Amino acid sequence: VLIVEDDLFFRHIVESAIKEYSRDITIHTSTSVDGALKILETAPVDLVISDYYLEGTGTGLDLCRKVLSVYPKTKCVMMSNMGFYKYQEVASQTESSPEFMEKPITPSLIKKYLTSFFEDL
Repeated sequence: VLIVEDDLFFRHIVESAIKEYSRDITIHTSTSVDGALKILETAPVDLVISDYYLEGTGTGLDLCRKVLSVYPKTKCVMMSNMGFYKYQEVASQTESSPEFMEKPITPSLIKKYLTSFFEDL
């Protein structure tokens, strides 16, 4: 799993929830689109969980578009405090829109999503 989040607090929540879910999951972290893409070059992942607003240039949605074009089997999930309806508006301008989790993110929400994700594998 690759967590792309520039807010240390939220990154810690997501990372801790994944570790509680399973210690067998390898976790990578980044704060930017460029950093995430560099990680993916050497460590492909099954799941990218990204915030919409990130450090540097580009958004989490830009990242997910790139990930899906290069790694079509990798699943992306977007999280943001922008709200579901605003996200739908922004994401509707793209071919495919990743699933969305609205902040504040809770560990139970992350674990619920992971359960669903790994059941589908």
